[in-house]
Amino acid sequence: MEQSQSNESEIISMLRESDRKFKIVWWKHYLANNEVNYRINNNPLYATSIFPGLHYTDIDKDGKIGLMKAVDFLQSAEIFLENHPERYSQGDKHAFLDLDMALEGRTIFVAASEYTFSRAWYNNSIPKWSFVAKESFCGLGNTSLLLIVDLFLPNSSEPIISRINKLISVDRITRKPVAFPDWYKKKMHGREVVKLGEFKVEGFSKPARTFVRRVQIVWSDTDSNNHATFSSYIRFGQDTLLLAVHKAQKLNTPHRQNLSTAVTPASLEPGHRTPSQKQAGGVMVDSHHQNPSPLSITSDILNNGVKHLKICFIKECLEGDFIDVHLWQEKGEELQVRCSIENLEGVPICQFTLEYYSALSKL
Repeated sequence: MEQSQSNESEIISMLRESDRKFKIVWWKHYLANNEVNYRINNNPLYATSIFPGLHYTDIDKDGKIGLMKAVDFLQSAEIFLENHPERYSQGDKHAFLDLDMALEGRTIFVAASEYTFSRAWYNNSIPKWSFVAKESFCGLGNTSLLLIVDLFLPNSSEPIISRINKLISVDRITRKPVAFPDWYKKKMHGREVVKLGEFKVEGFSKPARTFVRRVQIVWSDTDSNNHATFSSYIRFGQDTLLLAVHKAQKLNTPHRQNLSTAVTPASLEPGHRTPSQKQAGGVMVDSHHQNPSPLSITSDILNNGVKHLKICFIKECLEGDFIDVHLWQEKGEELQVRCSIENLEGVPICQFTLEYYSALSKL
């Protein structure tokens, strides 16, 4: 800890100018957490650390760990592992992942993610303080980087939650993919913990009938690149799903009768909604339509917890933009919900699937 404090100005000087203010705050936070057992393994390349457990505010009113809390919790673990001061060995600029140097003049976007939640994550009888966090290097392409973040319970070899991330190096101005430096490709070659190959989350076509909610991007949804964060899209989808289920329960009729709606972009434009639609928060609900609903999932299934979340990011979305959040279920996918988040022209910005545990999977 004394060495970390003595190297404060040197470490700060290593940070990219655009990240300096943000990472100085984190760096000072890390100095107050000196019992984390931070370790780096160089080949294969991974970092591990003790990571604090859940806070009482992470538990929702139903006694469950909310999906967004879990997503944010994994993100915090990743930031902790990538930015801990001890990743700089005796002032060496080359540290864990070397992203500060590799991304000079660039930034990085999330292209695709896959989350896996074990059943133990939802078991309230299992203590969740604290965890062992691990971030693993799993592949480098010309413009892409693959990383896995796992959280383990103490003395467990199976992750309780995990996430695969595919990141893309892009130019800060053009927002176009740009290759990683040759020195970085050479240095990272052969250091994969697990070789994932061509990791991809495929998009999908939207049907004619969906449950939809209009959302405007606000400041708190954006990041340092001034576009909506990847986690905000997940939140938009989950909030829309919970609203759909709530409306079905409130109307006290089956989903197959009360959540059917055919949507066109024009019918949802601001100023073209009826007062009843405005009161519904932009969600169009046709309670008189007798055709099968795009959603049949129940609150009981939602309470079982998310098993898998697979998401792909297609375009950027900026503060002030309006987006439409579409939800539906395909035939034979009783435990899975599909989401397509689109701009007002109907162009997909982000798409993901939520797969829930069945009741038979409960412990």
